[in-house]
Amino acid sequence: MTKEKKRMTWSGSEAFTLVELLVVIAIIGTLVALLLPAVQAAREAARRMQCSNNLKQIGTGVHNFHGSHGGLVPLCVGDERPSWLTLLYPFIEQQSLYDIMTEGGTAKDQGLDRKFKAGWFDALAPDIQNGFGSVSTYHCPSRRAGVSLVTDPMLGAGNFPRIGPTNDYATVVVASTEGHGGGGHWQRCYEARDQQNYPTYSVLRQALSSGNVNNWTCRDTFAWIEDGTSNTLLAGEKFVRPDEVNRCTMNGATAEDSPDIMLDCSYLVAMKAERGEGWAGDVRGDGVQVGRPLVKIDANPSYSENTYIRIANGPLQKPVMVGAVMSIKARSAPIGFGGSHFGIANFLVADGSVRGISSMADKMTLLYLGRVNDGQTAAFP
Repeated sequence: MTKEKKRMTWSGSEAFTLVELLVVIAIIGTLVALLLPAVQAAREAARRMQCSNNLKQIGTGVHNFHGSHGGLVPLCVGDERPSWLTLLYPFIEQQSLYDIMTEGGTAKDQGLDRKFKAGWFDALAPDIQNGFGSVSTYHCPSRRAGVSLVTDPMLGAGNFPRIGPTNDYATVVVASTEGHGGGGHWQRCYEARDQQNYPTYSVLRQALSSGNVNNWTCRDTFAWIEDGTSNTLLAGEKFVRPDEVNRCTMNGATAEDSPDIMLDCSYLVAMKAERGEGWAGDVRGDGVQVGRPLVKIDANPSYSENTYIRIANGPLQKPVMVGAVMSIKARSAPIGFGGSHFGIANFLVADGSVRGISSMADKMTLLYLGRVNDGQTAAFP
């Protein structure tokens, strides 16, 4: 038998040498290494597109709500009652969850007028709790998926733990002036007195109600947005640190720069902080879960952490600056916007469109885009 015949395999084809096999493996490994970042980038692009689509659905829900109720969905219907995201349930295909919230009739202290304390949510069957935590429209897939509930709720004033489902979107709030005080600027829209004296000039505001929240009416229509719906931001991706996803606890922290503070609390109920809680009130109030400041122009320079709010550059960078330095204060942690997409965050415009806005966007541009009737319009960055 010749040497050529000895190199033939049983199938009749030439065999690979060990060197050839190693070369092929090396080539495949190189191709995988080159393709993996592209695959990951494609997946993130798909997740970001889904996040954008979620905001689009929320925008459609807001417009359908307006058509049904003759006004804009209220940011809240009262302190310790459902938030605007809860009120949108029937318009994002979650009527069954809304029915659970409203059951009990329309008498005072029934239905939406009852205070949704810890016992109410804890008493729900596990599958119903999971249903509240599975509203995918409110979840950016780059940050969370599946059932998303607060895992370790802290107790606030009045024994109100920050219970229930968590989310990734909040309405844009732009305050104009007001002392710092417990509860912070961005939560003043939860009280009628503050709504009158210190208006936020934001798209969504508190409902009109006369004692019984079940009898609320819309405060505003689209006519409230004097600068035009295509020139005004309505909502966006809120900033949440990766290590605090689904965690809502202060862990006994007594200093506002404590790393133990986790503030990914529930959006189910809009609740203001107690004014006597001081700086802790700023971070404890559920107001920051459903409405956040995009930018703050304050007449009092001592509150500069609210003046230099930016869009976070990514999931690890807080969206607040004091001067030219990123703030490390816990009070800064739960406020502001910024998604899990580096360098950009998705925002819902009042006309229902969705825009990606860079973290490098100019502060005054954001201010003009956030306020509804300042007479200033700005091109989207």
